[in-house]
Amino acid sequence: WPFTILFVGVDNGDKLQPDLNLKKEFESIEQAYKESTAYHVAKERRLVIKHLSFSKWAEVMMQIRREMPTVLHLGLHARKGVGLELFQQTVNPREILKQIIAWNSDARSRSPPRPEIRLIVLNACESDAHALDLTKGVDFAIGHRDPVNDGNAIEFSRLLYDRLFDSTTLLDSFNIARSCCKGYRLLANKDPSQFCLVPLSAQPATPHASVTSPAAGSAMPTTEAITPDSDSTELVRFLKDEKLS
Repeated sequence: WPFTILFVGVDNGDKLQPDLNLKKEFESIEQAYKESTAYHVAKERRLVIKHLSFSKWAEVMMQIRREMPTVLHLGLHARKGVGLELFQQTVNPREILKQIIAWNSDARSRSPPRPEIRLIVLNACESDAHALDLTKGVDFAIGHRDPVNDGNAIEFSRLLYDRLFDSTTLLDSFNIARSCCKGYRLLANKDPSQFCLVPLSAQPATPHASVTSPAAGSAMPTTEAITPDSDSTELVRFLKDEKLS
């Protein structure tokens, strides 16, 4: 702490009438942070939210090395079975996976360890299979199984980060954000009910910032909440493999 969120926004469509309002999506994340209790700390302890526009994967990777983000958020178009549409190129997540794995491995090996990418958000149509591929290199990934309306995509981001910035667990944050659009899926290698992006220790010690930990004294999520066929978070096979369910 403090950690960094790297927001990558790419729309290869008509620049005069873009399909995606990426500026609004980014600003919704920024506003969620400014309205959170976690914002009311000394400036040097505030998290960093970086915006990278119209970039190819090589440029994204350069920013990952420079900014060392904990969260990589991609707002763009995706094509099922093909890949993610970055600036003037379509990349298959399987092709970039080796670089993400190498970055995280190197980050862990440093002394002291550097921040590694823990969560990748693919806020894009038909991106859940791509998110699944990326969980081979990170703890958590979010994608969408169907076409998604841009307004819903923006609202999902706003709700997700609003909760994450308030020390809500990733599982609960996701389920709250998913109320705006049921097609989102959370894929996990680790238990998202035990992961808080902003730890309670990072919240300011003031009366207005009192937050109760969602994990403290609570049981694991029920099987109903985490099975792939439920109408809640979909954790495909990973929790069972790790014997967390």
